[in-house]
Amino acid sequence: QKNSSNSNRDYSRFLLNPDGSTRNTNPSLQNNDNQDFGNNFEINADYDKGFKFLNSKIEAGAKGSFNFSDQSQAAKTFDYTLNDYVFNPSLTNKFKFNQNIYSGYLSYRFKVKNWSFRFGNRAEVTQVSFKQENVSNLNITPYLSLFPSASINRSFNNKYSIGVSYGRRIARPRENALNPIIDNSDPQNLKYGNPTLIPSFTDQYSLNFSVFTDKWSVSPRFSYSLSNKIIERIKTVSADASSITTYQNLANSSALTFNIFGNYSATKKQTLNVGFSISKIGYSSALNTRYNRDGYSIRSNVGINHSLKKSAAFEANLNYFKNTAAQGTSNGSIETQFGYKQNLLKNKIGLRLTAVDPFTQKNITSITEGPNFYQESYSVQQTRNFLVAVSYRFTKVDKKDTSKKK
Repeated sequence: QKNSSNSNRDYSRFLLNPDGSTRNTNPSLQNNDNQDFGNNFEINADYDKGFKFLNSKIEAGAKGSFNFSDQSQAAKTFDYTLNDYVFNPSLTNKFKFNQNIYSGYLSYRFKVKNWSFRFGNRAEVTQVSFKQENVSNLNITPYLSLFPSASINRSFNNKYSIGVSYGRRIARPRENALNPIIDNSDPQNLKYGNPTLIPSFTDQYSLNFSVFTDKWSVSPRFSYSLSNKIIERIKTVSADASSITTYQNLANSSALTFNIFGNYSATKKQTLNVGFSISKIGYSSALNTRYNRDGYSIRSNVGINHSLKKSAAFEANLNYFKNTAAQGTSNGSIETQFGYKQNLLKNKIGLRLTAVDPFTQKNITSITEGPNFYQESYSVQQTRNFLVAVSYRFTKVDKKDTSKKK
């Protein structure tokens, strides 16, 4: 997959008096030429094999992910002495980013009476390199990461189940968080990335319980996670009220989360699903105690699926979220999504139409605060989007065999 963009922006600034007249005779004139180019490529192979012994199954696979990004900014400011635009070296930069990830996984699951077990591990080797203009290249030594996982479940009378699980995951810094090119579109509030960021790792422990009948099911779950050196966007404000926003490996965090998911089949054609999640998140830093704080994040969703006929269905979803961060919160926002899917030519062709936020816009209110500032931001995101997807199935599915296996 390739992507590219090119933008040329005028950042000229004029100071005006209350009556609208120009205050400064030599306003700040600036032009920025930004070019972004990137591509990513993935290749993967998976294998699984079942055994009669203990109704067990082995799964294995390998994956390669290759990402490249080339971003540049050429900034020119007007020099009144020369009466011409000249390059501004402090704002002109190029940033090339390469990240290759080679991973492999192996898992084994088996069942003993009403007990089911699953154990696995995933290994990843990551290669990362950066190139900046007028700065020596940064080549990070390839590093190996292991992600073990395990789960144990017990079922009762085919109506209840209880289980525990453990998993480890990684959050790598993204390109925008690493990119050091300075954004001075607002000269009082500079923004740039931090190429020295390192990945953050999370260990999660879960306890889940499920109740299910022919028409409905409910699945509550408690989980506790620990993350080290989390990546957060941090703002600092100086005495003259100007600010700098960048990314840091800020602190450690913990999250105690309660999730509950439900599904109800009102009729043979209508299905309702709901979900709710609340997390108490704590941030702690031994080096900077001002980031020690707690907050709550909330997510919920309601969805309905209605089968119009054997090969067509309509679905609607409503999502709500509220997030907390190390320096504040992002107030609630609602997203709507509607979809229609249709199978054609004996289910060989699948057609899907999706509309995201067709009637509303996403309004976001965020609060950011530090030792010497408090800021409320209001933004509107034009999230309205319409998607069309077409798929073709080359294999033939035997409905009788499928029903027997189930």
